[in-house]
Amino acid sequence: MLDNYEVDRFGVIHQIDFTPIKYDKKYISYYEDLSDRTIKLGYQRLGWVLGITGEIPRSVLEIG
Repeated sequence: MLDNYEVDRFGVIHQIDFTPIKYDKKYISYYEDLSDRTIKLGYQRLGWVLGITGEIPRSVLEIG
């Protein structure tokens, strides 16, 4: 296991020591500035899925 991580009894990996994130306007604006890049990466991931499966899926769920 990686340093600073542990696996609980259900098999879920948890970070042991961390600094909480402050979700303020500065944090949000950083990611809003990256929205175009995020959309393009989503299309690239979808292209990868299409290439691997060789067919068009009925639905796609992206978690990220």
